[in-house]
Amino acid sequence: MAEHAELVHVSRYHPGSQHRDRFLEVAKSVSAESRSTVGCFGAQVCTSSLDDAVVVISRWDRPASLTRWLEDARVGSLAGEMSTLGGEMESEELRSL
Repeated sequence: MAEHAELVHVSRYHPGSQHRDRFLEVAKSVSAESRSTVGCFGAQVCTSSLDDAVVVISRWDRPASLTRWLEDARVGSLAGEMSTLGGEMESEELRSL
């Protein structure tokens, strides 16, 4: 298997201060779950130097692996909680050339 990702998924959130701690807890849990998934090369939760955004980054061997992971019921539940706590999400997929 190739050691570089075909797909990098980047999501930016702006949780309010009253939700930030819980949001980070859930985001770290989601990242940990993705790291144990076949096809995921890594995932992490970061802060942006440009603003107060929380950025969640994951690297995948192919788009189908990310899709399969997102369709998991437990992941869907956690992602729903992240959306509720994190406000509007900006998402981007970067594909290897």
